Amino acid sequence: MKAYFPLPPNIKISNIDKKINGSITFLNVPNNRLKSIFFNKNYQDKVFLGIYVLKNKKWVLLNVQKCNPFEFLEITRDELNVMDEEIVVIVPQKSNSFEDASDILPEPESLRVDNSFVAQRVSLNFSYLNAETSYQGEYPFNLANADKSSLFSFDALKGSKGKYYKNFLILINISRNNNTKDSIEIKFFNPKHKNKFRLIRARKNSITIVETNQYEKNLDDKEIIFFTSEISSFIPIFLSIDLKNNQLSVEHT
Repeated sequence: MKAYFPLPPNIKISNIDKKINGSITFLNVPNNRLKSIFFNKNYQDKVFLGIYVLKNKKWVLLNVQKCNPFEFLEITRDELNVMDEEIVVIVPQKSNSFEDASDILPEPESLRVDNSFVAQRVSLNFSYLNAETSYQGEYPFNLANADKSSLFSFDALKGSKGKYYKNFLILINISRNNNTKDSIEIKFFNPKHKNKFRLIRARKNSITIVETNQYEKNLDDKEIIFFTSEISSFIPIFLSIDLKNNQLSVEHT
């Protein structure tokens, strides 16, 4: 299963100098191997990670990182000359043959070594001071390559409420055949009162960060809020931070 690896954003917290920092960790050992292959075949493939950013309707190559078998490779936003919320996509391939610039985001190469259906994944990380949280994830190539798509999700995975807590909804979109950053309306509503809703805009080929209190107003923040789009798909990630204890939590649907 082919996949892209989006680089998580850096997030500015209001009235706080320190940011939440985004990174990925790639391990060059196929985590989707069948058991029979895992024990009976030596793995010797090098993997090259092309790091692309969308600039002026062009996917521009920032850097290429080589990862040898059984090595870990970490890529952080702070090492790249990019803005905090700018879409940065890591494209895995088995050869260093990346274009310097392209109208269409280059296709990732499958890292499968057998017929396992499990997707290749990386660790998507968020760190704040000495705390770090992560999950294993990817952006499926088929989703990024779709001409039509939609979104339907809910925010049951957001964190606690309180003076020291902040909750962020992160919406990630990669639209390979549309290299613009078109604005899309996302509809938020309480399913018990569908006539009351809020519209918040997210962008294609972008990372949109929404503090959850932006859409909870007038929708009863004690309830689970649903959100939907009939125009575009997004991968929703919920990031919570406890500023009193400097603790982080990340979940996704």
